[in-house]
Amino acid sequence: MDSLDLVKWVRSMPHTIDSAADYFEGYNMARNLQAKLASSDTLHIYDINTASAEKFVAETKALSGGASVKVASTVREAAENSVRLFPLLPLYICVYMMSLFQRMI
Repeated sequence: MDSLDLVKWVRSMPHTIDSAADYFEGYNMARNLQAKLASSDTLHIYDINTASAEKFVAETKALSGGASVKVASTVREAAENSVRLFPLLPLYICVYMMSLFQRMI
């Protein structure tokens, strides 16, 4: 696939997914991380879909154990309150970024 085909493919991808994190297993990764952290820790999350982030908070509150979860209002806020960052991007964005990096080398 050449870069022009890749751009067309990326543009054809659905951009109406409820949450990129839910769609690409980010939810399961975040849930696993939250469960394994100590209850004295806080997991700061951000999602462009605030309903998805609030749903995650509600679901984790109902469980016993694990870190508390707070929804950040911006990516910056999440980063400033965190020691480690785990960015999760939709697959089509990752593929597009790889093509950009290949053109730069």
